[in-house]
Amino acid sequence: MIFDDPKNRDKANAIMPALINDFVVELSQLLARKLVEESNYDPNIIQSQLQKVCDRRLGKRCRHEVSIANMEQHE
Repeated sequence: MIFDDPKNRDKANAIMPALINDFVVELSQLLARKLVEESNYDPNIIQSQLQKVCDRRLGKRCRHEVSIANMEQHE
């Protein structure tokens, strides 16, 4: 995650295990959805869903951007 305010980063760090768990749950649900399959696993859809997870856990104003690094698609 990328933060524009160190206070928001500290808030996220305090609950990082729960946030990672939320990401795993969201990804497992997301990757099974037909929408993702039809979009050819569009990273923008995945990023958008993970940002929603952050918003639910941290509040909309806390997160600046969720970044997906090193994502590969396997055929």
